[in-house]
Formats: sequence, C-alpha cells, structure tokens
Amino acid sequence: MKYTFSAVVKEFTGTHPWVYVEVPKTIEKEVFHGKKNVLAKVKKWNFVPISVSVRNTTWGTSLLPLGNNSGYFIPLKANIRKKEGIVVGKRISLSFVV
Repeated sequence: MKYTFSAVVKEFTGTHPWVYVEVPKTIEKEVFHGKKNVLAKVKKWNFVPISVSVRNTTWGTSLLPLGNNSGYFIPLKANIRKKEGIVVGKRISLSFVV
C-alpha cells in the first residue's frame, strides 16, 4: 500500500543528529491497525521496512519509532537531502510503500 503526505523536516540534536519527518498519526493508524496492517512485517525493535520516494529519488529505509511510543518517523539520509535540496525546517512531500 502506498502512503503520501507532506511534513516539515526536523532534526534530532545530540551527539548523533538525525534529520527526519514524522509520519502523521492518521497514516500510522492505517499502517498498523488498518485492514492491511503491517504488523507481520515489523522487525526487531519495531522497525518497519519501507521504500520512500521524495521528488526524483527512491530508497529503502524503515519507519522508526519515536521515543516513548509517541509515533514513527522516516529518516532522511544526507546524500538524498543534498541531491533533492531538502533542508531542516522546510515542508516536503513524500510517499512510502510498506
């Protein structure tokens, strides 16, 4: 199933900063609790393998859990951010397939 949304690019701060977008709660509910839920695909540590597309680039990654069961996020690799001109604080449109 393909999911499409837009979100503001954020950054975890700390010793190993990550740049990411949060998955909207409505999509998260559909992925995990909808008719075609993906619980069978959930890997160790609650990672869910996905294929993400932003503009002209598609890559494999995972839906990753935010701390304290507060949702899921999609990490944005540095080489993809550079290639597609993605910067922290800007809204981007993306899609993913589980």
